[in-house]
Amino acid sequence: MQDDSSHILSDPGDRAGEGNAAASGPRALFRDAQRQPMLSREEEMKLAHLAVQGDQAAADRLVASHLRFVIKIARGYRSYGLPMNDLVQEGVVGLLQAAGRFNPDRGVRFATYAMWWIRAAIQDHVVRSWS
Repeated sequence: MQDDSSHILSDPGDRAGEGNAAASGPRALFRDAQRQPMLSREEEMKLAHLAVQGDQAAADRLVASHLRFVIKIARGYRSYGLPMNDLVQEGVVGLLQAAGRFNPDRGVRFATYAMWWIRAAIQDHVVRSWS
């Protein structure tokens, strides 16, 4: 799975480089994360099975629907003095890793599984930034 999540959140009305530089910044990410619907357990499992079979659109939807979860976890690391945008970006890297490794047949919700990958990516970034 690629680490480029820009296509997940792209909105045809928000074009970076068309005079609105703020549209591609952290506020746009937070706004787009809030727009994504929460998935039911059944929807999540269906998307996860499709993603495992190679359906990129299903993987994108699964990741996009959990962006608000990344933001929530990243907020817990603000006290380390790093920019919130950096924390969220690292959290998205962890979310993408989780999406690539998730096994829906284990009976665990994706958010529970992804939480560990998101935290690991953010914690790794915090340690690298302090070194």
